[in-house]
Amino acid sequence: VGVIGFLLPGRVILDSSGINSKEVAALRRGTVEDDPQWSRDVVQRLAPDYIATATAYLHIGTLAGEPWFTREYERIPLPLIEHDGQVIFRRRDRAQ
Repeated sequence: VGVIGFLLPGRVILDSSGINSKEVAALRRGTVEDDPQWSRDVVQRLAPDYIATATAYLHIGTLAGEPWFTREYERIPLPLIEHDGQVIFRRRDRAQ
């Protein structure tokens, strides 16, 4: 996340492994952790340029298989971080 933020200033990055913003905390308030709807709400409302997450967080396995998500985001293949259970997605309209 730090590298993306440094090299691409001004981009919105959702880092589910980091400290949640007050916007994310508000969207999660009163939700059930097992329900992926809160994750959909976070991604759809915040529309981040990048999503950096552990595969165990943000219901990313579910979201990554949903048509709306695959239309809007692409996975950036980074074998070193994937080995550690991390993934990064980039908003398709931000692809360079």
